[in-house]
Amino acid sequence: MPNTAVMGTQGSLSGVHSAGTFAGNTNADGMVHHKLLHSERARFVRFVPLEWNPSGKIGMRVEVYGCPYKSDVADFDGRSSLLYRFSQKLMSTFKDVISLKFKSMQGDGVLLHGEGQRGDHINLELQKGRLALHLSLDDSKARLGHSPPSAALGSVLDDQHWHSVLIERAGKQVNFTVDKHTLHLRTKGEADALDIDYELSFGGIPVPGKPGTFLKKNFHGCIENLYYNGVNIIDLAKRRKHQIYTVGNVTFSCSEPQIVPITFVSSSRSYLLLTGTPHIDGLSVSFQFRTWNKDGLLLSTVLSEASGTLLLSLQGGTLALVIWKATERAAEILKGNSLNDGLWHSVSITARRGRITLTLDNDATSPAQDTTRVQIYSGNSYYFGGCPDNLTDSQCLNPIKAFQGCMRLIFIDNQPKDLISVQQGSLGNFSDLHIDLCSIKDRVKKKGGRNSFLHKLFHSLLQRVALLIQAGEHQAIYKFNNKVLAVPSVHGGSRGGWPLLSLPLTHCFFGPEEMRTWQREAAISYAPYTSNKSSVSLFTAAGSSYI
Repeated sequence: MPNTAVMGTQGSLSGVHSAGTFAGNTNADGMVHHKLLHSERARFVRFVPLEWNPSGKIGMRVEVYGCPYKSDVADFDGRSSLLYRFSQKLMSTFKDVISLKFKSMQGDGVLLHGEGQRGDHINLELQKGRLALHLSLDDSKARLGHSPPSAALGSVLDDQHWHSVLIERAGKQVNFTVDKHTLHLRTKGEADALDIDYELSFGGIPVPGKPGTFLKKNFHGCIENLYYNGVNIIDLAKRRKHQIYTVGNVTFSCSEPQIVPITFVSSSRSYLLLTGTPHIDGLSVSFQFRTWNKDGLLLSTVLSEASGTLLLSLQGGTLALVIWKATERAAEILKGNSLNDGLWHSVSITARRGRITLTLDNDATSPAQDTTRVQIYSGNSYYFGGCPDNLTDSQCLNPIKAFQGCMRLIFIDNQPKDLISVQQGSLGNFSDLHIDLCSIKDRVKKKGGRNSFLHKLFHSLLQRVALLIQAGEHQAIYKFNNKVLAVPSVHGGSRGGWPLLSLPLTHCFFGPEEMRTWQREAAISYAPYTSNKSSVSLFTAAGSSYI
């Protein structure tokens, strides 16, 4: 059994951090308990043995116990809201604490709104996958909807994962936190008090006297543990207290959507093969996609009756539809720009009676479509995202690299495709996909501050350790600004020829027999191994991305 082990927790896709180093038992039957000083929220827990009884054998037995957790959830359908009505006409506060968790598949929607007659207002809403906070104290000049947000955090927050939000205000000073990323700001206005009239609304902004009418797009998703200055809003709504007025249909369980996304992981090997009905005079394909990459194949299908090959791709962030016959382009349609913005975009291709139409974002405020004349007949195989390596160009054509990003809501011949059946192997074929998950990452980067330091340190250390591996060194010192940050002990042959490398914490010592952490300021993980050939494990810093 190990004498010492280190535990690391990975709370999100953005970073990994240590929960501590723990001493184990000294015999085969003893039990040692450790209680964490603070709770840890994590998706994964990793234990790494550091040392063990030299006279015994290596082994470890671990049990992890969670903490009590109270959950009050409300489900908003995009046409509903909760109104928290004050006991007096005006609610004037000098300090506010608002906290909640939410998850949604919609990139836009109001989560919180309140305003006063003199111009005070607070508004929290999703805008294109980002969370924007509008907050003003007694500032009648900058009305909501006519001014930029006071602060905005995150991106791709419409990923159907839970995200935590905390707003703390003391006078004009505000801390705005989304998923542990915090912005400090100073509000506009002359006074220190936030004066809100009558009520706060959650999930939308109802128009007084017009039932079912809202000023802005409502939130569609789930909100959990919504607290306003210590008041549990959802709990009051569940108990039908008089302070809460419900607009529309709000339920108190979080329904899981039936939409199944997929992620194309590899830029060379990912693809999805689905079948359709061949030899139809025309064609109908639609789907939604999101990506950060400017280029990538979205769809390739060989048409029947010698009517060519249809290619749909992103080229420089523009949607390009091309039909090839032999070596010539029989038709070409270009649509949109900057479509690699991480947002969901809908695409529809329809062909009938000698005309083919490409429609982009038909549910947006300004639909765009184009039509050209060409006679085509549907094929049998539809390749999304890329082509298999073992196919010839006549079966699947991909002149550019494979698509990296997410897709969902795939329809062929006006019929939805069940991607869970694809996962189970009963429909189509695929390679290098994440099914029932859109794992595109948040690419919002902060300028300056600690993140810039970690970004530089990460890449510098990675280059340095790579050189150590090539040179066969094992105990070289790494310095940053003339400070010894790490003594990595690496071995080029560990774990299949490439060790997992680790970015150290702010000041760390990595040795083959121990690890000491002097100052923990960043979400970084470590995993030293105790052996004659020790290695150091590397996880990416917060904000880095694979897709």
